[in-house]
Amino acid sequence: MLCGAAADAAPTLTANKLGIAAWALARPAVLLQVPSSVAARWEAALRARAVQVREHLHWRTVGHIELGLRTLAGREGWPPSREGEPLTRCLTAAAARGVAVASERSTRLNGAPAALLLRLSP
Repeated sequence: MLCGAAADAAPTLTANKLGIAAWALARPAVLLQVPSSVAARWEAALRARAVQVREHLHWRTVGHIELGLRTLAGREGWPPSREGEPLTRCLTAAAARGVAVASERSTRLNGAPAALLLRLSP
């Protein structure tokens, strides 16, 4: 029932809420209770909405969506991941953006002590 509600709500979910729903529904105890037809609806909705909110995906959301998709793919008789599809490219680009932002911030923060020392030295 929860999975069906998430599939119905997916078109209105923000990137963050979509990731949280994907993570929550990826719990094995939850997913084992979901009929295949409902899981298929959820997967389709998750894939479609993730592409729509791609500009707002951050590294944690990418991980939650990836976990949700991998868990769905682990169901008996479920099709494997589709390499090269728009969603895969979308998640890869979002993850790369997250790495670039973290790297830039790390470089800036790691350089701060040396910059401060140089400014304060006589």
